Amino acid sequence: MDLFPCHITHQNAIDKKLMNLIIHNAVKGIGPIATRESLVAWHELEWQKRENLWANFVLKKLNQPTINQRNIDRADIEKCPHYFSLELGGCVPGGSWMVQMFCSTVQKMCHYYDSECIKRAKTSKVIAIDASYKVPKWMMKWGSGRIYDALHSGTNEYNEIIM
Repeated sequence: MDLFPCHITHQNAIDKKLMNLIIHNAVKGIGPIATRESLVAWHELEWQKRENLWANFVLKKLNQPTINQRNIDRADIEKCPHYFSLELGGCVPGGSWMVQMFCSTVQKMCHYYDSECIKRAKTSKVIAIDASYKVPKWMMKWGSGRIYDALHSGTNEYNEIIM
């Protein structure tokens, strides 16, 4: 867990940094489908970078062979499979799984979030509270029941988000 910090379920696993990004996106109104599409784009971009590095390495070896290297025919070199191909099995979690992970992660961290809100509210002179009924509201379902009906946020006198 120290080498690969992640949240693991029987279906999938997700990096803790990525889970924090999903939570942040949900709070800001970016839903799971948009987050999933971003993940697919990031996977594609990273894969293309790695593919280009490999292609440059192969070209360098073809153009400047070492003494012990046998002659390589360009026809023997196959193109690397696509990241999402069956050969490699690359995948991105679905939107419903992200919602499920969002709910379970936030529920596990409720005590931490509550203590942080209390700590920040204690030192504030003014608190402006707002209620949002957008993406975070419909995401916070646990089974058939709703955990909350609105996402409440609060800012202090310096317009810093404290809760």
